[in-house]
Amino acid sequence: PHLTLIPPFTWPEMRFDVLADCLHGFTRQHPIPTVRLLNFSSFPPRVIFVNVEPDPELQQFQQSLENHLEEQLNIRTDRQYGFHPHVTVAFKDLRESVFPQAWAYFSAQTFAHTFQPPGMALLRHNGQYWEVNREFGV
Repeated sequence: PHLTLIPPFTWPEMRFDVLADCLHGFTRQHPIPTVRLLNFSSFPPRVIFVNVEPDPELQQFQQSLENHLEEQLNIRTDRQYGFHPHVTVAFKDLRESVFPQAWAYFSAQTFAHTFQPPGMALLRHNGQYWEVNREFGV
């Protein structure tokens, strides 16, 4: 499980060390805020997720990271849907035909959990799936 802080972007593999150094510097200066999960929601017709309770600290952390990447490395994110932190429960493994039944189940559930993330990770798409390239603040 993960929270996407910055949407995917293209970055030259030969410059991953520069990106990693930038992220390392950011995590040393910005403590990762506590995350509060609360109940379920969905993006029909295929995505079910756990809500992240709205939190000004998490919003500020994300915005600071976005600003840091733009100022330091000229990385501009295309966040057309805004920052909507969530933990995906079902996506590619949920067929549209089964979504109504799955959503009926999850929408009737209550869930609450608070945790302190152990760190932040840089993910890299290897052509088939996302894998952890580096971890920071762990």
